[in-house]
Order: sequence, then structure tokens, then C-alpha cells
Amino acid sequence: SLLIACYMFYLFTMAIKLTYSAELVEIINYFKTTKSLATIGLTVYYFVYAVAQIILGIIISKINVKRFLLVTATLSSISFALIGVTTKLWQVCLILGLNGIFQCGGWGGIIYVLGKNLPNDTLPHCNKTLVTGAVFGTALAYLISSICVEFLSWKMAFVIMGVLYFVSTIYLAVIESKVEKVRELNDEYDFESQVIDHSHDYVIPKGEKVNIVFIMVYIATISFITYCLYYGMSTWIPSYLTEVHHFPVSLSILITLIMPLSGVPSRLFMFKSFDKSGKIFQKSAFVALLLTIVLIIMVFTYGLNLLYAIFASLILRILSEAYLSGTTAYTFMKFKNYINAGTSALIVNSAAAFGAGIIAVVSGVLMDLFGWANYYLFLAILCGISCVFVIVGCIIINRRSSISKWI
Repeated sequence: SLLIACYMFYLFTMAIKLTYSAELVEIINYFKTTKSLATIGLTVYYFVYAVAQIILGIIISKINVKRFLLVTATLSSISFALIGVTTKLWQVCLILGLNGIFQCGGWGGIIYVLGKNLPNDTLPHCNKTLVTGAVFGTALAYLISSICVEFLSWKMAFVIMGVLYFVSTIYLAVIESKVEKVRELNDEYDFESQVIDHSHDYVIPKGEKVNIVFIMVYIATISFITYCLYYGMSTWIPSYLTEVHHFPVSLSILITLIMPLSGVPSRLFMFKSFDKSGKIFQKSAFVALLLTIVLIIMVFTYGLNLLYAIFASLILRILSEAYLSGTTAYTFMKFKNYINAGTSALIVNSAAAFGAGIIAVVSGVLMDLFGWANYYLFLAILCGISCVFVIVGCIIINRRSSISKWI
């Protein structure tokens, strides 16, 4: 029941985070603004979220995580629902900025709750289960947004998401309290024996500090570029279908929910492929190369017809999910012997948030000034740079024996 509660909470955390992206077309129309101005809200959210992540990583050992999660998630649900009564774009941006603070502890909070109340040998299964919450949370955001745009109002999606997020927060708090009471009463099970012994963890020699910095910068850079690509391709799909192919807004949003669901098989395929033969870097570079080729093709063919647009968008999403899986897997699986999971997650999440924030406004400006063809050309160039970066990084790491022995 605790895993279910954490899963529901994380699912609605992802859903509430991506509702604004799902509603971009309607937001642009309602406020009669440009893409670049409409994406300021996303940029503000992700930048504040990234900085809040870093601060939280520093102070997390000094605060009551359970209380922090309950208070911030409640404030997030209330403030998010208030978007339904806003009349100015700056008001929406302000609320999104506040949500960047309120939601910074979502993922870390539920990992903390699970780690505190469940045996350590169950945590890998919990992590694998929770990852699917991001996919279904994204799909839920687009589904509810589509229904609200068609039958109610685009603002109602924010109200509904705020209510659902609040319900999931209360449900998690109730379940966690019950689990803690059971733990206190159950003296037969020794939870302390389940704590992992870190006494034999790999200790990095003092002379390896330069290599540590190199790896941390590398992780941050590859995460930044990867998430720039990921959000750059996924955020604008409804706008692309509506603006270029004149598809109804609600149906464009509805079709877009298929895209994150396609990420499930692509991610599973990549992970199984890694388990069988390894070579994560090489396979990630190959996927990045395929992604670059498809983006170059899109530069010349993005306006063909609706069916082609949907198919091409789906292919791009599948490849971007696979590439994201590859770089994420490399970060957490290959570097785990010299950098703890918490630090690695902090670097990845912060860099990813900065990437998502920057690509939001950059992509908006590009489309406002230069159109869709140049937007896809920009993504192709970025993806090509990413591919080269992965390959060069692989070569450098393999040549540095002091680094390669860790991975």
C-alpha cells in the first residue's frame, strides 16, 4: 500500500508538472501572446526548480522530510488550482515559479519515505515501478487537458490537477502514518539489520579529484543536452499539429498522449539491450545519430500531411525516450562506484531542469522568428553535437585508466 501511495503521488506530480506544456496552444490563444512569451512560465518553473533542488540537496539532512513534503505538496496543489482564476500571463508565471519550489522535493521525498519504511532489498523493485509513473503521469496530463479544452475550459485542467494532487498527497500522508505505526508495534522484524553497510564502499584516492570533477561536469553536461532535446521535441507537438496541419486543439493534445506511452517499450528495449551486451555509450551514440537523421528529414518534410506529421512525431518521441534512457542508465549504472546515487541524482535533476527551462524559451523564440523548419534544424544540430559529445566522452573516459577502472 505504501508503494501504491508513493506511485500515485509521483504520477500526479508528473501530471501537474506537464499540464502547462499540454495547454500551451490554448494559453497562447487566450492571452494573445507569442510562443516565446508563453514559454517564460516554463523557464521560470524549471530554473526555480533546479535551484531549489540544489538547496534541498544541501539541507535535506537537517529538515523533517515528511513534514516538508506534506506542506509543499499541499501548497503546490492549492496554488496550481488558482491558475484557473488567473487573468494575466504574469500571474501564471508567478504561480509556476512558486511551484518550482513546492515540487522540488517530490521525487527525493518519496524515495526517502520508501527507504525509511521498507527493507533495502525491495527498493530496486520500487524504483523500477515508480519510473513508469512519469510516463503515465505525462499521458494523464494530456488526457485531462484534451477533455477540458473540448468540453470545459483549458483552465479547468489546472483546477482538476490541483485537486487530484492534493488527494494523492493526503493519501500518501495517511498511508505513511499507518506504516510507521505498524513498524513501531512490530518488534519481531529488525529493520535496522536491513541498512546497507557502506564500510566497504570504494574510496577515491586524493589524487583522483581532477577526475571526479571531470566526471561530474560530464554528467551535468550530457544531462543538460539530453533534456534540452527531449523537452524541445515533446513540448511543441500539439502546437505543431494545430498550427502546421490545422488539427483541432483538443485532438492534437489527445494524440500527443500516445507519445509518452510509446516511451515504455523503447525504454524497456534499451534497458534489456544494455543488460545483454552492455556498450551503453555506443548504443546511445547510435540512437543520437538516428535522431539527428530524422530531425534533418523533418526540416524538409514537416509540412507534408497530418498522418506523416503524427508518425514522424511518434518516431522522434520513441528515439528521444531511448536516448534519454541510454544517457540516464550510463550515469547511474556506470558511475555508481565513485559517486553516491543521491549526488548523481541531484546533478542529473538540476542539469535536466536547467536544460528544460532554457530550451522552452529558446525554442519559442526560434519558432516566432524563423519558423518550424529552422526549429527542427536547430534540434538536428543540437542532437549532432550531443552525438559527438557522447562519442568523444567515451574515448576520453576509456583512455583515462584511472577513470575507466571505476566504470
